[in-house]
Amino acid sequence: MRRVGHRPVSVPGITECERRIYLTDTDLPRCAEDGYQVALAEAAAHSISSATIISNFSSFTCIDHDPFESQTNMDAIVDPIIARHSASGRMAIVSYPGFRHTVHMALARAAREGVAVLQFESNELIRYLVDFNQDLVLQFTSNEFTLSSLVGTELCRRWGRDNTKPLRLAALYSPDKKQDIRINGTITGFQNSCPERYVTVVFETRLAGFTRSLAQTYMENALLVDDSISGVLTTSDAFAIGTVAAADAMLVPDRARTLYISGWGHTDKAEITPYLFADRVFATVDDLSTTDNVGAWSSIPKVLDLISSNQWTATTDVQAALPNLRDIALSFSGAVIPSDKEGHVIDAVLGRHGVLDSAYNPEVRPLPVSADFRDVYPSRRRELQAPCSLQHCTGPDWRTVVYVGLNEVVVQEIDVPANTFQATFWIYLQWKDARLTWPSYVYNGTIQLSKERVWTPELFMQNHLSEVMEREAGETLVTVESNGWATWSQKITGEFDCEMRIEPYPFDIHTCYLNLSTEAAADKVVLDATTGVYARGWNISAVPEGFKYAKDCPSSYAGDEGLPAESDLADSCGVYEESDSTFFRPST
Repeated sequence: MRRVGHRPVSVPGITECERRIYLTDTDLPRCAEDGYQVALAEAAAHSISSATIISNFSSFTCIDHDPFESQTNMDAIVDPIIARHSASGRMAIVSYPGFRHTVHMALARAAREGVAVLQFESNELIRYLVDFNQDLVLQFTSNEFTLSSLVGTELCRRWGRDNTKPLRLAALYSPDKKQDIRINGTITGFQNSCPERYVTVVFETRLAGFTRSLAQTYMENALLVDDSISGVLTTSDAFAIGTVAAADAMLVPDRARTLYISGWGHTDKAEITPYLFADRVFATVDDLSTTDNVGAWSSIPKVLDLISSNQWTATTDVQAALPNLRDIALSFSGAVIPSDKEGHVIDAVLGRHGVLDSAYNPEVRPLPVSADFRDVYPSRRRELQAPCSLQHCTGPDWRTVVYVGLNEVVVQEIDVPANTFQATFWIYLQWKDARLTWPSYVYNGTIQLSKERVWTPELFMQNHLSEVMEREAGETLVTVESNGWATWSQKITGEFDCEMRIEPYPFDIHTCYLNLSTEAAADKVVLDATTGVYARGWNISAVPEGFKYAKDCPSSYAGDEGLPAESDLADSCGVYEESDSTFFRPST
């Protein structure tokens, strides 16, 4: 047994600080070797340090214990917690108890002594050990119905809406019937997302245990009988890994790699990640118990705050105050972890297959929002943007700000008598679109989309003279980050007017502008070239023959008066003619 804490006193792992939350875990290898305990502790520290949490639950100690701990040892863990509770005030235990009877016995005894017990995962055993009218026990369970439906949506996307072949599945159920929803919900999600595709379960079994070897043995026999199976749905990552081994043993390599296999759990990330990376498992589910400030960890601080501020002492107190509570369980969000992360995210943010309430509309501009959407699920973005619609989305606070910058300006010709110049340049644009966000823990990268698929600002040059200005001489894809920041570059070439000031020749200075504007109304979209990522300025990269060009141009250079001193000319922003002192300075 190993305990982790601060400044141990008489019992290892119990600290000097009073009124602590004790976090326990039953799986020592996962906790110690794979960083589970560290992540759990950091998650608790991050959440519990919130300003909304009062001092009764302001600190924590993390305790590791072996899943096969004896009753005596488990009692030795909870005894000091109970003693501290009696001496110092309200205590709480947040636990991942598993199925061991000894763990539940110890936690139930703590609950009977007045300690608030919050458990990850649902387990019936605790019901027979406590009295909900007197003791306070709550359970946090992931919403497996929603998650399994999303796995089915991902299977639909990967199988293809246009695939006319029937989807032939094998289903590997676990001994725990409560986990059946992980498979049944996936099938339902597939049927809802691909209603015209035919799906049939050709093999199904309830395995006698939870090991990968049982899954491998069954699937080897199933594939021997019918090697035309298209996919295998499972209730755990262990079953998924066993199925991959069976496919490799019974099928030729190319055929084995086309098998769609689902997992569930994502608890041992180091073990399942290679299978996701190689696309041998197309999706698994993470309950986010090791990710701070999301899932259950976003709910636990609020629940503890309510328990403390309302002086709740029994589960029935919570049930009376929270009428929508399902029995003793609070449901929290998890995350589907796909193998094709980029494709999954693109499909989700654009609203395909019913993932969003409605599909993304590129004709609608992004509305500013006050919240950080980095880890907000797509289904909540519509709700968080609702106040804008009530205020008609007008005024300075509701304008879409587009940050603008120029680069690689090539001046092909300067015609002083005609008051024109020809130039080619790149416009760099950046804006935030809250609809194009996704949880960074699902995919911590960027996606690239064509401008036809997302909203982009409509721009034009006010002072261009070309009969047809080449607005699309070149352009990049729109690059989007997980927090909704979109970046897009467009190349423009054309002839532009410029009122040349000839006097005082030959020391004349010509300030020419690239007047960039937007077709949107001023109270809808605003262009900003002075702040943001492009405020650093721009550069001239080429000039006509007979001219030289100076160094990078700061964005604030526009509007300066007077000819630069001869000693400063080489460091100035602009173009000057070698034969005299004529100085040409483009400006935005």
